[in-house]
Amino acid sequence: MDGKDEHVFDAKGEGGTVDKLRAKQEKKDMKKAKKKAAKNSARGSTEDTSAAVSTKELEVQEKVRKLVNQLAIRDAIQPVSGSSSSQKQKDMSSHKFWSTQPVPKHGETVEDDGPIEPNTPHDQIRKEPYVLPKEFEWTTLDLNNEPDLNELYTLLTNNYVEDDDAMFRFDYSGDFLKWALQPPGYLKIWHVGVRVSSNKKLVAFVSGIPADIRIYDSHQHLVEINFLCVHKKLRSKRLAPVLIKEITRRSHLQGIFQAVYTAGVVLPRPIAKARPMLKKDVPEVRALLNEYMSKFNFVPVFKTDDEVKHWILTREGVVWSFVVEDPETKKVTDFFSFYYLPSSVIGHQVHKTINAVYLFYYAVKESDEKATKGRLQSLMKDALILAKLKSVDVFNCLDLLENQLFIEELKFGPGDGYLNYYMYNWRCREMGSEKVGVVML
Repeated sequence: MDGKDEHVFDAKGEGGTVDKLRAKQEKKDMKKAKKKAAKNSARGSTEDTSAAVSTKELEVQEKVRKLVNQLAIRDAIQPVSGSSSSQKQKDMSSHKFWSTQPVPKHGETVEDDGPIEPNTPHDQIRKEPYVLPKEFEWTTLDLNNEPDLNELYTLLTNNYVEDDDAMFRFDYSGDFLKWALQPPGYLKIWHVGVRVSSNKKLVAFVSGIPADIRIYDSHQHLVEINFLCVHKKLRSKRLAPVLIKEITRRSHLQGIFQAVYTAGVVLPRPIAKARPMLKKDVPEVRALLNEYMSKFNFVPVFKTDDEVKHWILTREGVVWSFVVEDPETKKVTDFFSFYYLPSSVIGHQVHKTINAVYLFYYAVKESDEKATKGRLQSLMKDALILAKLKSVDVFNCLDLLENQLFIEELKFGPGDGYLNYYMYNWRCREMGSEKVGVVML
């Protein structure tokens, strides 16, 4: 890391106000750090305190260095259903809420795929929202309304995913949130929030977006559940189960009864001559992507060009996509994409942000595994180079699709976390990570 304070990518539009909130939060964190240092100073001699602060500074710098070198480069994905003995898991009996929901039980052997519960007739679906504790009330966020977007940013910035040592936290920009939560066909009623009744402060959130997924041979129109977040001080209020039940109810009212969710140098010039993806490439990229995904068992299905425009086409500061053309036919033969998701460094006086990108969707035309391996290695070298040219610190990818064909050769380091994929109200056979093609943000 070079210690730069400014953000590498300038968010535009709604993200501008979010940047101001980000700066405000950084100042707040700095004040906390200084206040803590002042308390330490009052307890002991100046020399002892200076030595302690110096030691702490070195520890933080070492953590930052390690993260830059190997932060979550490869999260091992567990099967869509089933369990792993290598992962710390609670027995399903200890999950009081999930044991009542239509999800496969730990240790359950699944031989046939299909719904766990039948669809509920519309006249039997609950019409009123679930009851919250008396001091809270439901709200539906309008992400086109800047105050709502800023409130969501603040909630996620202070309370969403962070590492075990509470040193790094995802820093979702306003533009990123709009990209992630407003795809074609999105419903505002699936942006579900909880406010404190007395002061209207947003303290919890969960979202859903529509998605078409193929699971083995079954095509399902379902909802992707994401960004489940409850304020740290309210975790004991058990708001999360009510949020899940409420987003489920709202999905059922739209006739959707299934859901998917997750529970974390100098380089040479590019080899494959990838160029930025343009609007004219959308139809070819959609056909290429759907064809490539046919070899996997749990994948998105891109039914329209508008979906590809929304998810894949470059949005500066959010997602970047590149294509490779056949020099003779000018047809698109390959493409890859990655999205920008920085992490805030919490309470550090020098390092503020780790600029990270994550491998998103990609596709190649090669069918032979040996040819595919060589092709993917060339493409991913391009991706690393292009990311470096954008001053990115860390390039991450999950252990899915055919990523194993290039992870080791390109010196990716393994992460220490797991990302589990779950289906709601759908039972399916186990599958390895190499058969998973769904990338959730």
